[in-house]
Amino acid sequence: MPTPRPFCLIWCSQWAIYAKGFFPKDLRFDQLTHIHYAFFEVQPSCEVTTIDVWADYEVPMEGAGGVQVTGVLAAFRSFRDHWAAQGRHITLDLSIGGWTKSEHFSPCASTDAKRETLVN
Repeated sequence: MPTPRPFCLIWCSQWAIYAKGFFPKDLRFDQLTHIHYAFFEVQPSCEVTTIDVWADYEVPMEGAGGVQVTGVLAAFRSFRDHWAAQGRHITLDLSIGGWTKSEHFSPCASTDAKRETLVN
């Protein structure tokens, strides 16, 4: 059996830009393999939506190479793509639910059709 590759995962929240002044440019991407970005909410329709439009899609910030982007997601994608071009794969996942936004998660995971909506 092959030896598993080591991984290094970090969990980042939308509110880090407010509470700590912590932005994606502050991360050590050279040491990461996975980023879990939190939180997104599951709607009764099983669609996943932002809980913070400004942080996710609108706040101006620095991406890879000092390029200006809008939103934390764009910044994470920018750094992920930058490192991918150098041969380092970083997985960017969205964390959904959490302590207060998980009300609809279980019902939306209960059938194949609802799971399909949830992941798309």
